[in-house]
Amino acid sequence: MDAPRSPSSPFSRRRLIGVSGGVLGAAVAAGLGGCDRGSPAPPGYGGQDSENSADAQILNISLDLEHEQVAAYTAAIGLLGGRPRRLATVALSQERIHVSSLQAAIKSMLGVPNPPRRSYRFAALSDAPAALPFLSDLENTAIAGHIDGLAKLSHPRWRALVAAILTADASHLAVLSGQLRRPLAPVAFVTGRA
Repeated sequence: MDAPRSPSSPFSRRRLIGVSGGVLGAAVAAGLGGCDRGSPAPPGYGGQDSENSADAQILNISLDLEHEQVAAYTAAIGLLGGRPRRLATVALSQERIHVSSLQAAIKSMLGVPNPPRRSYRFAALSDAPAALPFLSDLENTAIAGHIDGLAKLSHPRWRALVAAILTADASHLAVLSGQLRRPLAPVAFVTGRA
């Protein structure tokens, strides 16, 4: 049972989700502000060099994870109702921002962003009671994948982007955990599980 909160409480889930989305947007804007093709790249990160190529490949792995999350949230919203549906809708809008941010980053390195798969089969996503645990597991997998990629990125701009996405995904996981009546932070550091 949720503890009663006053209308002015700064600790509501809605406020947490809104603030995390705003922080992500600001981080993306700051990180990609100079990424158009007319802007010179920092030394060692221009053109088709191997570091850019490797970073684009790593960002494409994160993009694949985000495409899958968009598809899963889209499917889950059709199964959910009430508060869980509203929370999933907010998470879906943030996952779409992640996709567009990763696509822009990859394109700025003259890379080609991976498109979403033609279809995603989510056998575990069969009904409303299964939707939230499935989304929670998917967020955990994405977090693990982003952490793995984060350590391999060579450019600080792309590390900042993936870290912002990772932070948003961790907040999604906390919200899902709350809806499932699980501990919001069962461990000190969110590491995901593959």
